[in-house]
Amino acid sequence: MNINLAMVPFILGFVTLVPAVLAALVARKQKRSVGMCALVAFVLGMISMIGGWVYLAVLTLLPPATPDNPPGNAG
Repeated sequence: MNINLAMVPFILGFVTLVPAVLAALVARKQKRSVGMCALVAFVLGMISMIGGWVYLAVLTLLPPATPDNPPGNAG
């Protein structure tokens, strides 16, 4: 498959913006920091092209934040 220069914005949008938006939606549903989750997914997508999707998967598997289980609580 040939990838020309015109496809680069679509590829970058797929590996950065889509996971960031989905991470923000999951974070809002789990009562986590929406901006931080979206930013982490965006940066990981820019760095490794798959990192945003991996972060989104990990975020989805984590239990939701509750008053007795605040975000960042290791135990």
